[in-house]
Amino acid sequence: MAITDENFPDEHFKAFLLQQSYGEDAILTKWEAAKVSSLTLNGKDIKRLKGLDHFIALNELDISENEIKGTAMDELVASLPVVNGKFHVINYTNGTKSEKNVMNSLQVAAAKKRMDATKV
Repeated sequence: MAITDENFPDEHFKAFLLQQSYGEDAILTKWEAAKVSSLTLNGKDIKRLKGLDHFIALNELDISENEIKGTAMDELVASLPVVNGKFHVINYTNGTKSEKNVMNSLQVAAAKKRMDATKV
């Protein structure tokens, strides 16, 4: 898959991917995406993570101090992979910077419902 505006519309997420060894050729293969188990995207001014669903082995994602909210948060919750029957949502503020991601009560409920559905 090409790392383009169409597949990864958030300019900051796309720029991050292009800086990685697996993205430097502007192509993300299924094999490359399947090898990524952790993404640290904190403080990158990301507003949308469309395309995250291609990282099927992802089991750690740090998106703190970004600006994900509204329908972009719905999209994120729906796209998170379930690895080994586990799905966790952690909401925190580290005390030094304000958290800009916003998850409303309906989105929290959707995340909890998805988590309950994945319990083995």
